[in-house]
Amino acid sequence: MVPNIIILLLNLMIYDIYAFSFEEVQIHGFVSQGFMISDRNNYLANTEDGTFEFNEAGINFSQDFSENFHVGCQFFSRDIGDVGNNEIELDFALADYRLRDTIGFRFGKIKIPHGLYNETRDFDMLRTFIFLPPVYYDISRSTINAMNGICIYGNYQFSTIGNIEYQIVGGSKSIDPESGWSRYMERRGFDITKFDIGYVGCGRFIWNTPVRGLRFGMTGIRVDMEADAEIEFIPIPSVYKITGPDLKYELNNFFIHVSFLEYTLRDLIVAFEYMTFRGDLSIETLHPDLPVIRFGIPVKTDSYYLSTTYRLSDLLEIGAYAAVFWQDSDDKDGKTLASDFLGWHKETALCLRVDINEALTFKTEVHLIDGGALMMPQDNPEGIDQRSALFLSKLTFSF
Repeated sequence: MVPNIIILLLNLMIYDIYAFSFEEVQIHGFVSQGFMISDRNNYLANTEDGTFEFNEAGINFSQDFSENFHVGCQFFSRDIGDVGNNEIELDFALADYRLRDTIGFRFGKIKIPHGLYNETRDFDMLRTFIFLPPVYYDISRSTINAMNGICIYGNYQFSTIGNIEYQIVGGSKSIDPESGWSRYMERRGFDITKFDIGYVGCGRFIWNTPVRGLRFGMTGIRVDMEADAEIEFIPIPSVYKITGPDLKYELNNFFIHVSFLEYTLRDLIVAFEYMTFRGDLSIETLHPDLPVIRFGIPVKTDSYYLSTTYRLSDLLEIGAYAAVFWQDSDDKDGKTLASDFLGWHKETALCLRVDINEALTFKTEVHLIDGGALMMPQDNPEGIDQRSALFLSKLTFSF
């Protein structure tokens, strides 16, 4: 993969490359190759030794049939350690009809309007950072990336107080048992073998205020999730006593809430998002040789981040963020865990983006991490250190 990227880079120094069109079908795409290395703790891959197992690619097609009606889809592939493994997936596929500014309809596989940036997270050229705050976006990608259903959306303009954007989505979704969400549950002791997702509902409202560049909003996602798991040990607080090779895992009344704001002042963008996960986790033994045991655990996690980006010139852009995640918002100090730092994940990131030309972008990023709540024990069999540093670089070609 790396030699191909080098050849591509040499070609791009000579030619300008733009989007294709074939009989009015617009075709765009991107491919990226990254490198990750950490001083302590493997992060999503074998980063302590350095790894090129970090790439993405996508191609999308769209066509406008009229001013108000268009269709589009994107195929996406990525590899980050054991996640993705370059399997091609349908990222989104939808038809969009806008009746008027105040109301429109989408149906198909629709990007979930989660927070500020979920709908554009798979377009590397549209963001400054290599990794959006992982306490908020990356770990749960498989859960909140897209869904099958129908969306009603629109924009209502007020005379003096700005305008309101809204999206309301209902439908269903599926989660791959080998996804990043499964790996996150594995760190909690569950080896997920099957997911069953019920109805999913989502709503987002954004108020674009009369203050130029300032907007506020909120998102709510409601989902029920059931999974089968095979496991020998469950690392939960000592008040719950259970071991067994076959378990049923249910997450009921699962609700994700996000409040956010974004302020843009010429070349400066400041963003803040606060997210909560709430639900009722129930566990039931299934193995025929075990007594039937069923109990529940409340799920309460909180996270937030504050980010800023600044465009220095047509060539350079810089960014930084600080992010915090608590595995249990009732135990932010990790008192019920074997090591207290496993109860939180605090991260600071600094990024430099270089737009070499219209098609080629290079990014480099440094992350300083305190805590182990998002570190995967399966990637760190010798144990997790409280503090680590992660360095990333990434080259992206888009057309």
